Amino acid sequence: MTDVSSATSTTGRLRSFLQQQMQYWRMYLSRQSRKMGLEGKLRQALMLVSAVVMMTMLMAGFLLFNLVVLSAAIVGGLLALLRPRRPITQGPRHSNPF
Repeated sequence: MTDVSSATSTTGRLRSFLQQQMQYWRMYLSRQSRKMGLEGKLRQALMLVSAVVMMTMLMAGFLLFNLVVLSAAIVGGLLALLRPRRPITQGPRHSNPF
C-alpha cells in the first residue's frame, strides 16, 4: 500500500524538475537568439518565407489538379447524358461465324 505523502512528494519533485528544465531551455533559447546576429535572423526569415511559399504552391497545385479532374468528369458525364441513343436491335448486327 502506497503512502499518500510519498506520492505527493514525488509529484512535487517531478514538477519542480520539469519547471527547472523549462527554465533552463527558456534561458538557453533566449541566449541563442541574442547571440544570433542579423545574418542568422535573415536566414531564419528566409527559411520561413520559403516554407510558406512552398506550401502555398503545393496547395494551389492540388486545388488546380482537383478542379481539372472534376471539370473533366462533369463534362464527360454531361456528354454521356446528352449523347443520342441508338435503338436496341435484336440479335447480332453482323454475321460472325464464331
